[in-house]
Amino acid sequence: MISILRVIIWILLVTIIYRLIKAVFRALKSDDSKPNKNPKSGKNSKYKINKEDVIEAKFEEIKPKENNNS
Repeated sequence: MISILRVIIWILLVTIIYRLIKAVFRALKSDDSKPNKNPKSGKNSKYKINKEDVIEAKFEEIKPKENNNS
């Protein structure tokens, strides 16, 4: 029973260490090799939106009506 528990713990430890090392290498690799595609925005979108497609919205302020029926 104890040997099975040791095997499970070792598998978990190896898996956690492997994922940590993989994440560190991925973070180091992404900083060095990839140029920033869109320098003015930090968020990359999978959609291509043209400026012609964006419509400026115009809003009117809604003023509450006073009720004098007290």
